[in-house]
Amino acid sequence: MLLFGFAAINTANNLLYLITSFMMAFMIISGVISYYNVKFLDLTFLKAQDFFANEPGKIIFSIKNNKRWPSFLINVFIAKDLNQDIKKFFFKRYKALEIIDEKSIFIIKANEEKQIELTLLFEKRGHYKELELYISSDFPFGFAYREVKYTVHTDIYVYPSPKPCSKDIVYYKSDKGYAKTFEKDELYQIKQYQNENPKYINWKASAKMQKLMVNDFTNFINKEIILRPEDFNMEYKDLEQKLSCMTYIVLEASKQNAKVGLDWDGYVIPPSDSSFNYIKILRFFATL
Repeated sequence: MLLFGFAAINTANNLLYLITSFMMAFMIISGVISYYNVKFLDLTFLKAQDFFANEPGKIIFSIKNNKRWPSFLINVFIAKDLNQDIKKFFFKRYKALEIIDEKSIFIIKANEEKQIELTLLFEKRGHYKELELYISSDFPFGFAYREVKYTVHTDIYVYPSPKPCSKDIVYYKSDKGYAKTFEKDELYQIKQYQNENPKYINWKASAKMQKLMVNDFTNFINKEIILRPEDFNMEYKDLEQKLSCMTYIVLEASKQNAKVGLDWDGYVIPPSDSSFNYIKILRFFATL
């Protein structure tokens, strides 16, 4: 465009003036269309699966077009701020982003709403009440790239990362019962082999199921566990390690339908084997 503009000025050729004017109008129209293509779009959080720290999970959002005309070639993505600035376009500074997950939508019709699923990983436990999402597009001709940042209100609990406890804690018991141990007193179930001791492989069941099956033993008394932080002080001085171990116990107990309760410095959750109770304990750990 600049080349044709200089040529038109130097030669005073009307045709070159027309070509330059057409090119300028073409770029301006492209920028205006691109701008309104990403405007008047709403992002809303719908739901998320249970998250554990440092483990990826799915979040579902909805995107709605509030315009009277459609939007095309829309990209919705979650990005991580790299805490670096880059220079673009006449030394203007922009934040450097690392895209974590991205979904593309070819068209969103007027007043239409669509659902998108994004994968995200949280490095720390907690209750996340908002996330930053980006909508971008270079429609229609790729001359102008538009990007809009949205702060979306969410309700996501990220539980501590479950980690197997030390030998002493694996035998953790309450006043009324035991968590799952390795005493091998009574056959509880036959399950698929997952790196257990090979001597407990049930070859008859393995031949029938066409995959390795192992005998699963347990010595629960009445399957009721009360988690108390002071019981873990000798093994774990760090709070995060303690929570990771207790989270592991809750998950293992839930697989056996054990009743689990909590007594954390006066905050008491009565023992129960309901999914709601397990989630209530894990959410407490997430928000400590």
